[in-house]
Amino acid sequence: MVSHGALRHVPNGRGRSRAECSLIYCGSLRAVGAGVRGPRITLEVTEREATTGNTTTANGGRNKRGYVAQPRPTTHHSSTVSTLLEKTKGRNIPIGGRSSGRCQTIPVAPTSGVVPQAGKYRGSSAGLLGEPGKKAVMLGEWRNCRVDRTNVFALLSGILLWTYCSLLSANAQVTSTSGQSASEDLPPFRIVDIGGEIRVAFDFASDLTPKPYFEIPPVIESGGSGNFFVSTNASWMCHFGNALFAEHRFSGSNCKRFSLPATMDSSTGKLVEPAIAAQSADDWRRSYNGVMYAYGFSPYAGRRVLITINHGENKNQKYLDQYYSGSVNTGVDPRECASGETARGYQDCWSSYNGFISAILATEPESGLVEFEQLKDFGPIIWPTIGYADGATKLSNGVRHPSAIVTDGYLYVFYIDTSHGNEDGREGGLKVARAKLSEGIWSLHFLPFFHGRFSNDNPSLPLGFSKQHIREFFARPGGRANSLWVNSNNVIRFGIARIQDTPYYLGAEESLQGKFWSLRLRISRDLARWGDPIDVPGEAVTGGWSSGTMHYPVFCDAGGTTNDTIDGHDFILLGTGTHGGVVKRRMSVSIGQR
Repeated sequence: MVSHGALRHVPNGRGRSRAECSLIYCGSLRAVGAGVRGPRITLEVTEREATTGNTTTANGGRNKRGYVAQPRPTTHHSSTVSTLLEKTKGRNIPIGGRSSGRCQTIPVAPTSGVVPQAGKYRGSSAGLLGEPGKKAVMLGEWRNCRVDRTNVFALLSGILLWTYCSLLSANAQVTSTSGQSASEDLPPFRIVDIGGEIRVAFDFASDLTPKPYFEIPPVIESGGSGNFFVSTNASWMCHFGNALFAEHRFSGSNCKRFSLPATMDSSTGKLVEPAIAAQSADDWRRSYNGVMYAYGFSPYAGRRVLITINHGENKNQKYLDQYYSGSVNTGVDPRECASGETARGYQDCWSSYNGFISAILATEPESGLVEFEQLKDFGPIIWPTIGYADGATKLSNGVRHPSAIVTDGYLYVFYIDTSHGNEDGREGGLKVARAKLSEGIWSLHFLPFFHGRFSNDNPSLPLGFSKQHIREFFARPGGRANSLWVNSNNVIRFGIARIQDTPYYLGAEESLQGKFWSLRLRISRDLARWGDPIDVPGEAVTGGWSSGTMHYPVFCDAGGTTNDTIDGHDFILLGTGTHGGVVKRRMSVSIGQR
């Protein structure tokens, strides 16, 4: 698929969207998922056409078989036209339909697409919906224009034809087919006040093993218990009362080890011999087992319990002079490639790296204490859409860096899927899955967001999955899942919180594109469709990931009591520095104002 330019849809007041031709398009319209106004349109070419040259979209999105255009309200000028022509090297991708000068008209009738049905495809309160996998319905004509780079006349012709096409398609109607963007259905928002970065000091006793270390920001247990987690490859649960940022002395009396990787002894927190670690069948926590979200609740009339969402890793590692082997990519020799400290800092061996997302159920400590009983390790709860490895063939680096929130009885988990499949729903990027907590505390059935919904027919884990036989499933794909926006494979982590007294959620997106690191905010109504981002002032730098200063972002309220809910007029954004340590910035946002 090739696109040159951008497509935007403007609500016309009749429950539909007006399509605007916004430069040069070659391909056929195809619905990619149900959603609300502001659709994403996929422009497809054949396998042969997709591999004839090194072409790319205007926004850089690409995959092995084609290219995806992300609609965005952008006005293109002649300099942009030149840039796009340079990117595509002047190629013309032929399309079907009759030729009309340098424009080609694609006649689309309901008989060749989705026939609108009352309440389902047209006039619904959620906006027009398109049936996944079918052509978008068009009431009128769509004109695809193309431009050569052979001479100046062709360039000028392209600019004139863009204007001409815009006028021709001004009255065209298309169904909304987006499962990915709701920018035009969301109000604008802006940051109205923001403070500078402040480093937060935590005092830990020296005899805690392993040493508590903030690789990610503090994970505050939701529910007002006064507990939080200090997480890296192992996690500590600590009790802080009702003020996280007050001065505390943390020791064995108010901190307990909560989750450990297989390379550590559960009773002492010390490293075990490689041969002992290799005996563990818990492949999801073989090298890393850090809590990244915690939720406390009372499912029955009894003692409260808590569920944690953990980031795990399975990889070759080197500690001092000892080598630990991973159990997924077993053909990679740890003496030739292992994660560990180097002269340039910690480096991962990506050919043996695999991320996992798991969950733990435990009793919640009594008030003021940190004594708990771990009731169940669920093992993996989310799976990469193309699996991990098929024999010696590496399929992905797994799923990574979860964030979560509980709302309306559902536990939503946001995660990075490193899959790079060619099929719809098998691509990588930022994704979301949810599980219904009312189904019971002893099982968690996560359903990923795909084609505009969370379907019981599309579980995240492979069919028949068993953690006891996890290695039999490494080659099997997980459920299909759409990324939440185009190019979200650049996202490192996405933290979320509910904005109290509003219907909105706020998201903090840390991303790395090449050497450009940035931190941006987005809003959503339903946690699945997110608006356009705005930059966090001072949090964008060219220098790679290590140049960033607020990694793995999360929100917390001004009092430091919860990560889940914030007052939009006064809240805190938390992150960690490249070499650990907690950083906070106080800010406020205004919704409905640019």
